[in-house]
Amino acid sequence: MNASLILLFTLLWSLQVFAYKEFDSNILNECRDNVAILGALAECNDMYHHYPPMLGKTKGLSFEAGKGSGEIRIGGFNVFNMTTGQTKYKDLEIITDIISQWDVVGVVEVLPAMGDDAKTNALLRNMLDEGKITLADAQKAYRTPGYLNVLNLLRKKFPSSNWAMILSPYSQSKTQELVAYYYRGNQVEIIETSHCKNEVYELLQKPTILNWDATGKISYKDAILPPKNQHLGCIASLEENIEQQFARIPFVASFKVGDFDFTLLAMHARFRAPNELNNICQQDCKDAIKKMLDEEFDPAGSAVPALNPAMLAKVLKQVKANEAGQNLDCLSAEEKQMAEVQSALKISAKVLAKRLEYLIDPRVFTRFYETKKLLQFMHTLKTEGDEKDIILVGDFNLETKELVKGKVDYWKEILREFPGSELLVTDKTSLSRDQKDDGLVSNYDHFIFAKKDVRECRPASARAFDFRLEKSFLDAKLPNRVGKYILESKALNIEQIIGEYRTSLEDVLVFKGSGSAQRLEKITNEEKDKEVADFERRVFGTQKIAKFSQMFLQEIISDHLPISMTCDSAVGDDD
Repeated sequence: MNASLILLFTLLWSLQVFAYKEFDSNILNECRDNVAILGALAECNDMYHHYPPMLGKTKGLSFEAGKGSGEIRIGGFNVFNMTTGQTKYKDLEIITDIISQWDVVGVVEVLPAMGDDAKTNALLRNMLDEGKITLADAQKAYRTPGYLNVLNLLRKKFPSSNWAMILSPYSQSKTQELVAYYYRGNQVEIIETSHCKNEVYELLQKPTILNWDATGKISYKDAILPPKNQHLGCIASLEENIEQQFARIPFVASFKVGDFDFTLLAMHARFRAPNELNNICQQDCKDAIKKMLDEEFDPAGSAVPALNPAMLAKVLKQVKANEAGQNLDCLSAEEKQMAEVQSALKISAKVLAKRLEYLIDPRVFTRFYETKKLLQFMHTLKTEGDEKDIILVGDFNLETKELVKGKVDYWKEILREFPGSELLVTDKTSLSRDQKDDGLVSNYDHFIFAKKDVRECRPASARAFDFRLEKSFLDAKLPNRVGKYILESKALNIEQIIGEYRTSLEDVLVFKGSGSAQRLEKITNEEKDKEVADFERRVFGTQKIAKFSQMFLQEIISDHLPISMTCDSAVGDDD
């Protein structure tokens, strides 16, 4: 067997035993760089990246077991691409204050350093290892990822809470989105997750796994595993080849507060259909949706070919006419020659009508498919594991009253298979670009769990946390913490904010030159002027345009409101 065939065989075998084809070791390297360059305390492996509580590391910090008994606040937050360069105007102070409202928060759309930031960090580590720069210079030039900046701010602003974070170790999606759980280390304890200890740990013990190096080339490496009895989190291990249907496979972690132990499953459903191109569902997209329908929603219609709704409607009309003995021509001569149409014409109108009812907007349908698969996964965890308190939280990209074509209630159909499961949070959570009405457009963010299993949590307490208006989020000197950016606010001081932003650029180091002439230098005044102009335009300039008047919020915070729920850890846990 020649070398190319061996490589091909190894690639196919790796994809089979390791479900996530876009495993990215760069994120593992980032965790290690955070330790080596910034001195972060972290456990870096291929199951999770854990930045633990600073117990025993900082004087006065300890785990207060008694303090963990009583109310516990759980949050979910889509932070809209929180990273370094891509959304560089994020006000991490505000995001930190928002996250501090809860005891455990599942955060989605967290990103590692990307683009030039990732390249800069990789080059810094190489130059540091080769002795070409000092550690002090490396620290100045290092592009700290947003998730770590937030953790550092939480620890700085709320030292007694002893904040910690566990991060998904890689992303299965092209967007490189990660999931982070921030938790108060003085009250909340992170514990082993049985699913990670069994299925995932066994999977990662395979000899090699797929690896993408810094240049984007495929290679293989041994899995880096956590110590025994430390399986604190993992990417959910779903059925083989499911990644084609999932945009982002969720991250699982378990926590304990008092007697209440629970598992969180944070997810961000796809926005576009699989293999969608230029906003159109191409043939690969149609095939993927047909597979979903055949398996989960309409197995009786599995013989129906992968046709788009318009064509299927024409075929259905033709079949109805044929069954009624009517001499109608609903299809063109060219359409009648299509193999898929010829196959569909042999199927009964009843079966075709049922399939057409399900054949809805591909984007909406695939979001429901993801949700159903995750509920099945939760059911498996409950029946095969030792944990019943499982909470699904995240951005579903689905409304609670998502009626397809005004009549098909997918939520009702899905939840019927999982008795007792409740879909929570009916408030709108997606921010619109303008301020029309209440400035909110969609109700996409939810909690789902079975009330009989998670008796400690109060469904009635589940709601959106509107950081624009929350009284609990007021600042003594401002209308609210967001107010300092609002043009109409009396608290606004544009010159001060722009001056602070310019000052933040003073010590920024960037690479100049190439090859042996490559060096670190401060950015020039001209580069500063450009950065400041972009900042002013995107944060303040857009507010002057009516249809974009609220877009500044996604620049400094997010385009989503977080969601909140209260639980009572004093209620006796039953599992």
